[in-house]
Amino acid sequence: MNNEMTVAVIVPVYNGMYTIERAIASVQKQTYTKWHLYVINDASTDNTLNILKKYDKEPKVTIINLKRNAGAANARNEAIKLSEEKYIAFLDADDEWHDNKLSMQMDSIVNDNVNVVCSFYNYIKGETCVTISTKLRYLSMDDFLKKKFRVCFSSLIFKRPKENILFNNMGHEDFYFIYLLLKEYNLLSVLRQSVVNYYEVSGSLSRNKQKAAGWHYKILTKIFNGEKLKVSIYYIYYVLNGIRFTLQVKRK
Repeated sequence: MNNEMTVAVIVPVYNGMYTIERAIASVQKQTYTKWHLYVINDASTDNTLNILKKYDKEPKVTIINLKRNAGAANARNEAIKLSEEKYIAFLDADDEWHDNKLSMQMDSIVNDNVNVVCSFYNYIKGETCVTISTKLRYLSMDDFLKKKFRVCFSSLIFKRPKENILFNNMGHEDFYFIYLLLKEYNLLSVLRQSVVNYYEVSGSLSRNKQKAAGWHYKILTKIFNGEKLKVSIYYIYYVLNGIRFTLQVKRK
């Protein structure tokens, strides 16, 4: 396959037997057909392995079965290193794309001459569905670090850098990955249409928020080399915009 405009779609999965087929189907239904799907089974202990066997002979699907569970960061890294396509997109196993997701984002990459694109998305929790959007057309590094728009990782697509950017094995590794992309490309373009369904499936939300807060503080400390004033300022933005996001979701 000519890799010039082909997208490597990377889907890590661990115990995703109830959602992985939906995620894969949403890739197969894309109106943009220049893609290759990499599903990384992170040593699942449920029926995920058996479900994935049905895709073994699909020419546009590569299944990678890891022997040891090492987390989403490691799983994504395996696919990044294996793949050769010029563009990379991520999809979490419990999310799904709209049929025009890749088409619209690739149009944006070509017509707007950008290298990294995210999008609006539908935040779904139970019976609640809220479209998460922003007035911003582009996110600068400062916009991103201040969390002016909460980027959905399943909406991200980017041009592969000359040297692959890999995930660090840490909490909020997706946030740090986007930070590294912005260091490479400076701007993150926002497609002003919802083309992703993000499903909130967390267990103990309050406990997860506490963990996430700790992870985020550590990442800011890493980004700003321990400069306490900068870390504190950007952490306040994280907290305030987190509250704003929660209120936005609850109002709907």
